[in-house]
Amino acid sequence: MALVDIEAGTVLAWDGAVKLPQEEIDALGGTAALVLGDGAGRAILARPTGTHVFVRAPGGTSEVLCSLFAPGAPLDGVTEESRRVLSPDAAEEMA
Repeated sequence: MALVDIEAGTVLAWDGAVKLPQEEIDALGGTAALVLGDGAGRAILARPTGTHVFVRAPGGTSEVLCSLFAPGAPLDGVTEESRRVLSPDAAEEMA
């Protein structure tokens, strides 16, 4: 999972059970900018190696939560949970 700023092209935070090479982590920002560049709120990319889910933070900001899942992983509720994590209320709960 990564939090990226698509305007700055920067990965703000990264954590995951599988350690990816830095080049792949950095590429998430560019991919997020490409798939959400038209102002879309979310995008899902299915690849042979897994599924990438990109969800823009509420309010049209440039922050995007990028989640990577293994092939065949259940994706029910991923978009809704991503939006909950990105909400201002979630930040207050974590403080």
